[in-house]
Amino acid sequence: MENHQKATPGARRAIYRRQSLWHSHIYVKFLNGTEQAHAVFMETLQGIQEHVGVQFRFNSPPNGRTAELRIKFHFEYLGLWESQVGTEALNHPMDEATMHLSPGFQNWDEDKSLIMHELMHFLGFEHEHQSPHANIQWRAEEVLKDVRSEFGLSDDEIWQNILRQYSTDEVTASPFVVRSIMMYEIQRSWTRDGFAATRNINLSAIDKLYLRYAYPKNRQV
Repeated sequence: MENHQKATPGARRAIYRRQSLWHSHIYVKFLNGTEQAHAVFMETLQGIQEHVGVQFRFNSPPNGRTAELRIKFHFEYLGLWESQVGTEALNHPMDEATMHLSPGFQNWDEDKSLIMHELMHFLGFEHEHQSPHANIQWRAEEVLKDVRSEFGLSDDEIWQNILRQYSTDEVTASPFVVRSIMMYEIQRSWTRDGFAATRNINLSAIDKLYLRYAYPKNRQV
């Protein structure tokens, strides 16, 4: 997939809600899952942790608090990948998961890429294709038809996750950079100008800059 705009080193590169960023640490709790599921999550998390100043902690939160990142694995349905976005998780019912994962363990790279995508959401990041600067010329009816059929999503879910374009008042955004792990696959038939994209399975250099900019190691708490 081609970049529509070339990003400049050192510039802001992110699509995130500043008010949704975390501060010093995030407590993590597995609500269920197997040793294998926990292991693939932990391995993936290390790829995020090394780039951010915020700390993920697996010990019990102090003062009777509930862990912010509450992970539920779904092995009976392999299409459920969902996360609260940033500190919106604080408003989620405390007895419910704030992240849902469904690794199939047939392709660990695939599982890890989807977990990493959801972890980016939990850190407050939005989809790259919904950037204010993306300006993708959607053929909305084609997107709705195909995604309804393949994934069973409602029209509202498709709008919220694919077709909606954020404004610069809603998010902090860089020039459109399409190699992000936050980019969805886009079929050529979905756009009026033939634009297409493949899904990225690794954190790109740009993603790492996103993380370091939003969560610098020396940030003041």
